[in-house]
Formats: sequence, structure tokens, C-alpha cells
Amino acid sequence: MSKYYLIATALFFVILAGQFDGAQDARKDYGHDTPMYQGYVVDKDTVMMKWYDGGNHEYNPSFPSVPFLNVWYADYWHTMKHGWIFCYALAIATLSCGYFTGWKQRLLVFVLIAWLGWGFEGESFNASYGIFHRLNPTENIIQMFGDFNPFANSH
Repeated sequence: MSKYYLIATALFFVILAGQFDGAQDARKDYGHDTPMYQGYVVDKDTVMMKWYDGGNHEYNPSFPSVPFLNVWYADYWHTMKHGWIFCYALAIATLSCGYFTGWKQRLLVFVLIAWLGWGFEGESFNASYGIFHRLNPTENIIQMFGDFNPFANSH
């Protein structure tokens, strides 16, 4: 029976990933014509408006922002991207827990797999965006693997 709970939890994370994906695309496709942005305009919260409109030149997209904790790293679009990716990493981690017994082992596996999944996606993004899909990359794949760190997302 517990395996069904794991599957249901993993599917919940996939549904949650869809919410981050939808928020990311709504920002890109609709710009200021979203309920979230309209709420910021009403509140006249210039920090939140700047975060919503921000880009790579003002933020470091390697880690997500958490506005309600006053943590500012990535802009809105990249923060939603991190949420989308991390939810899929959580879904994979949830399904991985079924191979272990005991709550301590399952918790350790969950945290480690989620963290590694998020980090490996970041490294894959780094190779794709920074090397394979760039005409004049600043580093080659050997140099990238020399700085390989799956414990830090490298967006």
C-alpha cells in the first residue's frame, strides 16, 4: 500500500511542476497581464515588480529567489524554472524511496536524490547552454567537467 502513496506523492510533484511551468510561461507570454503582476502593481511593491521584470543582468539565476523570506537570487522567470526542475527532482526522489526500508534511509535517499537530480540538471543545462548551443563557447567540455559539481545548480 505504501508504494501507492509514493506514486501519488510523485504525481503530486509532477502536478506542482506544471504550476511552476505555467507561471513561467505566463510571465513570458503575457508579460504584465497576469494576476500576479497586477497584484504587485496594486500593492506598489517596487521590489517585487523589479523581481518580476528582472533578468540575468540584475540577478544570479543559479539559485531561486524566495520572496516571502526576503531571499533574492534569480528573477521571477528563473525562480519558476527552478521550481519546475526541482519538483521533477522531488518526483524522482519520491519514487526512489520505494527501494529502501525505514524512514531514516528513505529520508536520506529522498534528500540526496532530489539534491543530485536538481544539480545534475543544472550541469546538463550548463553544458547545453554554455557549450553545445553556443557558437563561440568560453570553455570546452573537458574544462566544464573539471568544474563539475552536482551539489550546486549551475543555471
